[in-house]
Amino acid sequence: MSILDQITQIVGPENIFTDYIERLCYSRDMSVHQGVADAVVFPRTTEQVSAIMKLASRDKVPVVARGSGTSTTGAVLPVKGGLLLDLHNMNKILEINKKDFYARVEPGVICMQLNTVLGKEGLMFPPNPGSEIIATIGGMVSTNASGHRAVKYGTTKDYIKGLKVVLVDGTVIETGSITPKTSLGYDLTRLFCAAEGTLGVITEITCKLEP
Repeated sequence: MSILDQITQIVGPENIFTDYIERLCYSRDMSVHQGVADAVVFPRTTEQVSAIMKLASRDKVPVVARGSGTSTTGAVLPVKGGLLLDLHNMNKILEINKKDFYARVEPGVICMQLNTVLGKEGLMFPPNPGSEIIATIGGMVSTNASGHRAVKYGTTKDYIKGLKVVLVDGTVIETGSITPKTSLGYDLTRLFCAAEGTLGVITEITCKLEP
């Protein structure tokens, strides 16, 4: 059984594109570059991402994670085919904690949508890139995105308390803490911020909120 057949079993036939025209639709971002994947996959859970990464690692298939594709540098485009993981289906707001000022979200949640929900609770997620109407939280973390509020509040990395990440071999790790201060060793959360997806696939983000 081929790796694409195995991935189809994991995510279902409706969540994988192998037709050339369909793949071509995901071959560009906001840059002048182009890269066509061998398959575009739409996982829905951390477990699915982990299973896919295990197969890709075993067969040495390159993987690129994609959010909304607003990169202006070609960062979300495959260079040598492989798999393109589109994370838009992972778009749930898992928790909003008003008492401790944090929210847990999946990477496909759109920045403006999150702030619309938070606004009803008197809260906000300060980072606001110019593309906030379409930018995903996962993409913002991966690029350490910022906007005009950065002068007062800082950039995305300043508002990430923890991450759930699937590593290249499929191992799932959790970084950070919801507490204001910890002494747990290396700050792996900041290591993954602005890593452009080169260190793993982010599948859950714990965001710090402001009133």
